[in-house]
Amino acid sequence: MDQRIINLYDEYTHKPLTRQEFLRRLSILGGGTAAAMVLLPTGTWLM
Repeated sequence: MDQRIINLYDEYTHKPLTRQEFLRRLSILGGGTAAAMVLLPTGTWLM
């Protein structure tokens, strides 16, 4: 997995980053919203 995605997830879990902003950035890094959902750990999108 790309280090940028790991860093983004770390920022989401440890800093004040909204879910909306996290998914927006992840979809940019992952190449789209569907790809972003695949990259998330299981159940994270339910939070």
